[in-house]
Amino acid sequence: MLMQTLRIMHRTPLVLATALLTSVSAFAQTEINDEAGLKAIAKDLNGHYVLTQNITLSDDEWTPIGTSDRPFTGTLDGKGFTIIGLTVGDGAKDDSNNNKAFFGFTNGATVQNIAFTSAVVKGYKQAANPGQLFVAKVF
Repeated sequence: MLMQTLRIMHRTPLVLATALLTSVSAFAQTEINDEAGLKAIAKDLNGHYVLTQNITLSDDEWTPIGTSDRPFTGTLDGKGFTIIGLTVGDGAKDDSNNNKAFFGFTNGATVQNIAFTSAVVKGYKQAANPGQLFVAKVF
């Protein structure tokens, strides 16, 4: 009986350590410090992201993150940093130019503490002013 008790006690720290690491990794945030990191959000729409510095985008047109079939459902905390130079939409007055913004579609996503400067959004319907993303929660 004593031997069995010792084995259980010996395993307890390992089980607790494994549980702790699992719970910490479940809330881990991916740090983003450049345009490539922002674009990578589209590959994991349920991820948890945090900006680590201001990010200047290239002159290329931005592809909004999330679609109606696959919306962004994760979190993005800008930590007070700024995305500079967002350009999205071509100004065409047809449905191909709808849903133009940094995020195309979100569902229950949390987007907070982020600002946009020098942004140009030329959408037809359902285009967003990037300044509106400086909010606590976007649905």
